[in-house]
Amino acid sequence: MLNIADEMGKVKIKKFIFHFLYIKEEMRKTMTKPMVSKDFNLEDIRKIREYNSLRHIQMTPEEIIEDNRKGAAVVLELLQQTGKVDIG
Repeated sequence: MLNIADEMGKVKIKKFIFHFLYIKEEMRKTMTKPMVSKDFNLEDIRKIREYNSLRHIQMTPEEIIEDNRKGAAVVLELLQQTGKVDIG
């Protein structure tokens, strides 16, 4: 009896994972670049992180790291322009 329950649980988990990945892929297809506000606040960072998480689904770890480095340079420049960070 326990084996049947275990198998049913595995099937449910596989269906859930498939459904989750399908939804993520559909969201990735329709996701557009986030628009950031003029003052570049925490909400903007949240938008960028959400956007990147959807883009990174199909990337290797090395590609994700390189992409994050490029993006961090842009974010740092925005923060410097708004005066929220001072790199001295």
